[in-house]
Amino acid sequence: MSDKKKQVVLSLDQSTTATGWALFIEGKLEDFGIYKPSGERDQRIEKTRLWVKSKIEELFTKEPIELTLVLEDIQMQGGNVETFKSLAHLQGVLINLGFQKKQEKELVDSVEYYSSEWKSTCNIKGRKRKEQKENAQKHVLDTYGVTAPEDVCDAICLGEHHLYKANSELNFE
Repeated sequence: MSDKKKQVVLSLDQSTTATGWALFIEGKLEDFGIYKPSGERDQRIEKTRLWVKSKIEELFTKEPIELTLVLEDIQMQGGNVETFKSLAHLQGVLINLGFQKKQEKELVDSVEYYSSEWKSTCNIKGRKRKEQKENAQKHVLDTYGVTAPEDVCDAICLGEHHLYKANSELNFE
């Protein structure tokens, strides 16, 4: 039996209302979905943290893996400061969760990418957000044969970007 651990990527298009997620195992899209917490903002953030923690622990207990958590970095959109602050709170909580899980050896790494990075890798064009979302859905349908909600497609593209970046960088170790 081989001691080689499977390479697993859990990518999240996180928000306080609907977090799209995608799971890649050995570079292949294996699962995806959306998590929608209820309650006030802080309750939703905590529920999302607990959901991600549970997902990581579930993946880690199935078989030996090398798991990377991939998050979308935040940016100010449309000048809505309250939304930006909520996303910043959630991102900080998830970055901290990633740090904890790295300490517990349940994560190899936790990384963040700007949407412009994965959109470039996946060749997602469009001047307006709506057009970009539609093009991400088309990319996911064309590439993976999957019809999914916007948040899920963004998570899939984010995971695809991470895999592309991980496989294209020089490793001098």
